[in-house]
Order: sequence, then C-alpha cells, then structure tokens
Amino acid sequence: MPTAPILQTITRNKEGKTLIRTESLDEFAKNLTGLPAGAADEQIVFGNINIDGPLATVWTPYKFYYNGNFSH
Repeated sequence: MPTAPILQTITRNKEGKTLIRTESLDEFAKNLTGLPAGAADEQIVFGNINIDGPLATVWTPYKFYYNGNFSH
C-alpha cells in the first residue's frame, strides 16, 4: 500500500536547540499557494536522491527569497 510523502526540515533555534518540523505535501502546497504571486523565489539545486525500497532521501541545498530579500 503506497504511503503519502512527508517533508521534514531540521533547523536550530537561537538557543541552539535542534528542531524538526514535519509536514505533509498537502500542507506544504497550501502554504505556498497562500503567498502573493511572485513573493517566493526558492532557488534549489537537486543533488543526490537515494532510494532504498520505499524510502527516498534527498539533500537539497537552496536559497529562499521573499519579496526579493534573502530569507534563508
């Protein structure tokens, strides 16, 4: 039975604590479609895509600009 993809982002907050954010593909799409047209510019480079049975991992360096300003 196929499973739905999930997206995970791992970051550190200002105190240095590691945070893991998990969201569904639908949640991710909803967040993007709620932005004004042209506000978001994600410049992404796809590197290695590793597949092991039903699990795929992707490391993707990127730059994200919001309203023309570098965000992260």
